[in-house]
Amino acid sequence: MIMKNDSKRLVFIGGHHTSAVAVIDALLNERKDVEIHFVGHKFSAYKDKNSSAEYREITQKNIPFYNLYAGKIYRTFNPIRLIRLPFGFFQALFFLLKIKPSLVVSFGGYLAVPITIWAYIMRIPIITHEQTLQGGWANIFVSKLANRILLTWESSLAFFPKEKSRVIGLPLIINFKEADITKGVFKENLPLVFVTGGKQGAHIINETVSAILKNLTDFCNIIIQCGDNSYFRDFDRLNEQISFFPAKNKGRVLVKKFLSREEQLTAIQKANLLVGRSGAHFVYELCFYSKPAFLIPLPNTSHNEQYNNAQFVKEAGLARVLNQDVLTGKTLLEEIKLLLEDSKKYFLKKEISLPKDASQKFVEEINKII
Repeated sequence: MIMKNDSKRLVFIGGHHTSAVAVIDALLNERKDVEIHFVGHKFSAYKDKNSSAEYREITQKNIPFYNLYAGKIYRTFNPIRLIRLPFGFFQALFFLLKIKPSLVVSFGGYLAVPITIWAYIMRIPIITHEQTLQGGWANIFVSKLANRILLTWESSLAFFPKEKSRVIGLPLIINFKEADITKGVFKENLPLVFVTGGKQGAHIINETVSAILKNLTDFCNIIIQCGDNSYFRDFDRLNEQISFFPAKNKGRVLVKKFLSREEQLTAIQKANLLVGRSGAHFVYELCFYSKPAFLIPLPNTSHNEQYNNAQFVKEAGLARVLNQDVLTGKTLLEEIKLLLEDSKKYFLKKEISLPKDASQKFVEEINKII
């Protein structure tokens, strides 16, 4: 990224990088005098050798990417991984001294903690955004240092200082060019099921779907966004399994490691049913597009975030929920059949505020500071 010498440098911190990308796009469309630097995870999991989705998306935009080796304090029990805590802390200082930003923009997650501590010490302004219905541990800490706190949901106000907080919604890419990955793939007009474990995939969901994949392709078309973990190799295993299917069934399943934002949003819009985790973005988009879903919350998240997200969507009338510890192939198959048969019963049954202009409101807050 080549910028003028008088550019204002901004550090964006990953966490929920999908929101970050939406804000970056909106900001760069409005201003030509900013230079974005992104701090995140180059790899999606510990010891994974394949690049993360956020690394791919950010570097494709020619934005400098800094891989921060921070660790989760409340989940770090491995002595070797504990070493990453002080290393990541001083690495964060090195990044800020090198970049010299005018503003740090955080999207939650434990990576934000060391960066925002140093930003606060160095008197660099901080904006943080909370995507969840409550408040994550990291963001609650960061909010004490932040100049401005932006929230997705009114319910999050209870976790943050009200005088610094503003509810804006979740930054989304709204006006996008359709990217239909199903064209020329599915020959039959069957119900479409989109399975996704989030940007990085979810091995347990991939494994469970694999156990019933032949049965699923007997009555529906299916897209599986499985991620690219170098240890589990779900993409290779699924495609090897499909290679033994009869020709009719082979033509009813599409497996992808990653989907671009446009491809993912197009798949959500076209799907009759969504199956996946209950992360902040996924549940917001379920509500935004009013899509029936079967949700499997990721256990042991901060403040039981994903379980609460899933219950919110269930109470709104769009989803059925099953905990991961009781998930089986048989149960998943039964739930998918039930949801497809009764899909008309699943719609938004209460009014939910889902602003379309969150990215622009975010940019307004950035402009106030820089």
